[in-house]
This record gives sequence, structure tokens and C-alpha cells, in this order.
Amino acid sequence: MHVVPWGGGPEDAGGIGVIGEMRAVGVGSAARLAVWPDRALGVEMQRPQLVALRAGIVGWLRCAPLRFVARVDLAELNRPIPVASGPLAATVSALTDDLYARWSPAGPASFLIGRGPVVWSKTRQWEESDDPGGAPPFLIDRVAPDRRWGLTFLGDLGAMSYAAGVYEDLDEVEPRPRPEDASAGGWIASAAHLEWTPIGPMRRPATAGAVWPMPSPRSDPWYTTPRASLGLGVLWRVDEGGASRIDVAFSTQSKWRWTALLAEAVITSQGGETVVGGHGGVVLTPIDRLALTGRIEWDPGAGVDGRRALLGGVTWHPTWQKTKDRRNKIGLIGWVRRDVERGTMFDGVVVLLQAVL
Repeated sequence: MHVVPWGGGPEDAGGIGVIGEMRAVGVGSAARLAVWPDRALGVEMQRPQLVALRAGIVGWLRCAPLRFVARVDLAELNRPIPVASGPLAATVSALTDDLYARWSPAGPASFLIGRGPVVWSKTRQWEESDDPGGAPPFLIDRVAPDRRWGLTFLGDLGAMSYAAGVYEDLDEVEPRPRPEDASAGGWIASAAHLEWTPIGPMRRPATAGAVWPMPSPRSDPWYTTPRASLGLGVLWRVDEGGASRIDVAFSTQSKWRWTALLAEAVITSQGGETVVGGHGGVVLTPIDRLALTGRIEWDPGAGVDGRRALLGGVTWHPTWQKTKDRRNKIGLIGWVRRDVERGTMFDGVVVLLQAVL
């Protein structure tokens, strides 16, 4: 499970590292105010906007199996409606991407306390900067929380990895920029995820424990080996009135040579009603510097009667020969998104610029 930003450090050596990320989008065209995941209030046309401006530190102790991560995202102040207009605690949470300590007393067991990722959906196992579509699917962005304050237990037994945690989910603590946010009115949440990878790693080369959505580079010794993984996630939330909501995610991921496939079904049960949504995508890398992405979504809980979405993109990784991680990129990403009954358009095309330190 990828819960330390951009990998980690050697377990037997202490140290400290600086991490940074800048992501910006500029709307090239849109049917209306463009809707981008995590910026659902809109991105104005002809006005580039920061999606992320993150900076922080990662530290490891030599004398104890402890890691520390602290990272803030100053781009939150650039939202169309500033987070500073809400409760102080919500502003602090919005600006604080990660602030946690991770204790690993044994290989198959680690404990993470503080503000960090809620590992539930398959696409919440990696950073948005690693997502080939430039952002998580609209469905996952609406349904699944990204970061929360809480306690997480996680581990890895090679072919099997797992995580479980309990988190606060209060409106006074978490910003609610989206009226359709599945956590609105929440109180507490718990999540669990199980991942089975029978053959070979799905991680980024030379980064243990980091699930990676991209195809393997040509230099990876597993490049020619067909690999697959199966995942199961459960997210249970209780709101302030005592009503509960359960979201279950079934996912499958495969890699072979320059192709990566991902599909995920999300089943939601709330108030005696059950709905099924999902998304699927493909990533092709004809050469290691170039990635072609396609994604399709069905989100029955959005809008009045649900929304369909189709996304496509092309990204270029200018520093591939030096960094080998595909984190620095320039992309052109477009999508078509429709309300099922009303046909309301949420289409757009953005230019994505991403730089990661």
C-alpha cells in the first residue's frame, strides 16, 4: 500500500528528504465552467489554475522503525471559493495534505497515525501525480475521501497486502466543496482494503510497496511477464444522525509489456437503496516517455439520475531518462461528461503541467 509520499527511505538508515509538487491546469475548451476532479466548483476558461502546490519533508529514524511525513498544499487557497471562508479546522485540514507518523515494528505490520490517505479504492492507493488521467475518476473523487485524520493498520506479505483504519469524517473538520460529496453530514468512517497479486510486482520499479498504475518501463525485469491483481475495499460511514452508508469496491489491474488495464466496480448501499457504478481504463506507452490514456465511467449517484463520462489524454514525460519515474509531465486531457436524463454537458479539455521534486 502506497501511504508514504513517493516511496520511502531504507529501513536501516536515518535521514530526511524534501518533497515538492506543482500541478497546474489551463482550460483549452469547455462547454461551461470546466469541472475537474477535486475542483468540482469549476476551473475558469483562459485562466490557468493550480491544482496542487505541495511542499513537505519525509524523515526516517536510524534507531527506531519510525517514519514522519509532513506536507502542505497551498493550492487550496486558490479554489474558486476559498477554504478560508469555512471553519478554521476545515481550513487546516484542507491545507494539510499529510501529517503523520508511521511505526513499523515488523514487516507485515505498520501503524500510521495522523492525517494521511484513506486506502480504500484502487485509485486511492497512489498519488494523484501518478494517475495517468491527471486526476482520479469523477466517481471516486465524489465517493471516496482522499485524506482524513485517523489511525491506519497496514502490511504486506508479498503477494497479499492489506490495510484497515478508522477516521473522523466531520463537516467541521473536512471541507465540503461539493454538494454531492458522499461524506457530507458525516461523523466517523472506517475503511479496509485487501489486494492479491499472485505473479510479480505491480509497483514502481525499485520502490517497494508502491502500487503503480502505469505500464512497466522497458528496463523493468518484469516487463515481458503478464501480471494481474485483484482488490476488495470496504468503506463504512456513519453520519451525525446515526444513519450509515457502505461502499464496496471490487477492482482488477493487469500489466503486460507497454499495456496496463484497470477496472473497478463500486457498490453503494444507503437508506435501503443499492446502486452500482464503476470505471475502467487503459494506459499505453508506445515509448517510455509517452503515455496514452483512455477511461470510461458510470456514476449513478451523481446529479439527478447519474452521469456518464469518457476521458482521454496524452502525456509526455520530458525528464524520463533522468528520473525514470514519469512524475514530471506535460499533458493534454479531454473528457465528455453527461447527465443521463437532462443531458447537461460537463465537457472540457485541459492542458496539464506537472513538476515533482
